[in-house]
Amino acid sequence: MNYRSVVSALVATTFVVAVPLAAIAEDGKCPSTIQTVIKAKPEVVYCAILKLRDESKETVKEVSREGQHSCVLEETFEGLPVIGTAKCTYKEVYVPNKKIEYSMLKSEKFRAFEGTWQLSPSEDGESTNLSLTSFVDVDLPVPFAKQLTKMTTMRGVKRRIKLVRDMCEKQALSAKPSARPVH
Repeated sequence: MNYRSVVSALVATTFVVAVPLAAIAEDGKCPSTIQTVIKAKPEVVYCAILKLRDESKETVKEVSREGQHSCVLEETFEGLPVIGTAKCTYKEVYVPNKKIEYSMLKSEKFRAFEGTWQLSPSEDGESTNLSLTSFVDVDLPVPFAKQLTKMTTMRGVKRRIKLVRDMCEKQALSAKPSARPVH
């Protein structure tokens, strides 16, 4: 084994195993968080988040509803590293235009599944500061399971934020008046 191979292996191992110490909470959790600004008012962004779930009927189903402020959902996650497919039943709690929290009720493969969509109006009043924080822990005694789960969770968080942004931008474009004169 040559020097370059050893260095490459060390760098790769460090990349896979490294977890920023500042991101680890007192309870040992290391959630994945993405923050962004979306050029839409909080009510538009909030509706886009709900629409994202509604458009996932193949993988997410509503089990029960508790008024307008919470519901229980069952979601199927397919193609997960090491564990394949997992089902998770969780509760969402809504604070319209401000926050959606979710927490696991039961799962055969997850030990934890929880997070928060947080919305706040930006200073200009026309944009929304949006963050999505998610923590998932798998119930498998597999080497590097936490690191693989963290990477997969971060990919999911990024994808969901992008989908919400795309929905809001698409809506903003369709709401703009046409530049063509109407005859």
